Amino acid sequence: METAATLGAPPSDKAPELSDEDWKDLVLAHRYRIALPSKPRQSSFRVLALIFYDIPKDDYSTNDTPKGQPILPPWIAQTTADGQRNFVVGTNDEPGFMGGAICAERAALVQFRFLPSYTVTKIVISTDSVDPITPGLLCREFLAGHPTVPWDVPVITGGSSCMECHKKDADLFAEQDKDRVVDACSTFSAPCAEGRPEHSLRALKTSIRELYPYPSAPCA
Repeated sequence: METAATLGAPPSDKAPELSDEDWKDLVLAHRYRIALPSKPRQSSFRVLALIFYDIPKDDYSTNDTPKGQPILPPWIAQTTADGQRNFVVGTNDEPGFMGGAICAERAALVQFRFLPSYTVTKIVISTDSVDPITPGLLCREFLAGHPTVPWDVPVITGGSSCMECHKKDADLFAEQDKDRVVDACSTFSAPCAEGRPEHSLRALKTSIRELYPYPSAPCA
């Protein structure tokens, strides 16, 4: 379901489809996206995916290290600011031949090959578009047939521009600390249009079940 929801407003003012945590995750994805040093060679269109995951509790030893090796290298494993949730980051890339391109979601998911076991809990996507864009057909099939991606896993995507003041990217998702990505959505470069203290983005929350209801392999 698509919704026009607000950023920077009290949680009670936000559209019910997206929780406060969802909005923080979406802003975090946008900040990773605008931090990319370059755009894909063919499309010049950036896509960024955050894939959140859980590791089963019985896969942890007494020192909080997952049993079984290898584990995610430190440059791959990411943790939210509160230290409570884990995620990996992926982005799209395109060689000289467009048919050899890889999407952000698959680029993120293949990094989990380092883990002996895990379950995907949420997929968050940001793009250069002002409108929400869902995964493409090949990506949907890849996700739908993957044994660690539950069929009902939430997929969240949002536009990159405020519908009221039309600020976009760095002007919208600016942060106080320019040297790192901040996991918060409470700081914005400026208020929205006069009389509107919050920004407004188009957003979409869906699931793999809705995006690809007839997979070629059984879903979790």
